[in-house]
Formats: sequence, structure tokens, C-alpha cells
Amino acid sequence: IPTNSQKEILDDDHLGVLVWGGYRGGKSRVASNKAVDLTLSFFTEHYDKVAGQVAWLVGATYEKIRAEFSGPEGSIYEDLRRVLPGVRHSKDIAPGEITIPAPCREHSPFSNLCTSDCRSPGVFTIKTKSADDSTSIGMESPIWVILAEAAHSTQDVYFKLVSRVSEARSRVPGYGL
Repeated sequence: IPTNSQKEILDDDHLGVLVWGGYRGGKSRVASNKAVDLTLSFFTEHYDKVAGQVAWLVGATYEKIRAEFSGPEGSIYEDLRRVLPGVRHSKDIAPGEITIPAPCREHSPFSNLCTSDCRSPGVFTIKTKSADDSTSIGMESPIWVILAEAAHSTQDVYFKLVSRVSEARSRVPGYGL
């Protein structure tokens, strides 16, 4: 259950949110909750656009995003697999990905009526990215980005991430965060 301060972050709808705090303050948990909330909202509001879309989990190194990716104390993968059928993740984090089957056109994304026969082809993918080489941050326009341990990244990385989400912002209003 989020604290009042964490709830304030989760309810914030600004295009960018900076979360900072002390050691073991729950920042990774809040980031995971925010990512799951954005993903579920996107699936609900734009279920017909889910297939082929991506989101990014970025850190200065791959190891810096482990807690958000698949940590045992609550993570994007663990939380998503509880509510959406067919969620999978790679065992390796460098690079890693979480894939979620796109919903079919006849049923809601949360419906148990969907079978492998009625699902639309395609997946929504959450990819891990390392900012060690900021030139690798490109080629896609994610609907959301979580920059974990942002203080360990450079301003150049931050600006590249902001530019990468700009297309998603125009294609899917309310996203590109």
C-alpha cells in the first residue's frame, strides 16, 4: 500500500516526474507501480494501438534497473503478470524485455474470454536499456520511460529520452511520459 507521498507521485499526471529520496525509501517500488499504472491505462484507453508499442526501463547500467525489472519485492514484471494473461520476461536483463500479448479486438485487455486464437498478432514490449552508451537510445518512440537511478545518468541521456517520447506524445495523447 503506497504511503501518502508515494500516492502523490502515482497520481501525478505531468509529462515528467522526478522521484528522489533516501536509501531504501521505496523509489524503485514507486517507479514500478507508476510503470504498471501507465501500462494498464494505455491498454484500457488504447487497446487497439497496443500491438507493436514499446516502453523503456533505462539505467546508467543494466544492473541499476534490476529492482524495477524483476525484483522479488515487487517489480513491473511481477505486478503485470498478476493482472494480465500471458506476460513473459527474459531471464537476462542485459538487455531484457517484458512482453505482453496485445488484446484482441473483440474483448477488453483484462478479459478471460481471450484465447490464443482470438488475440491480435503482436505484443507490447517493455525493454531494458543501458545509458552507458547514449547512442543506443534511439530508433523507437516509447509510450513511457522510467529512468532508474537518474542521478547516475548524464544530462545528455535525459535529453535523448525526452526526445524519444515526443513522437508517442503526438500519436497517443496522454502518453510519451
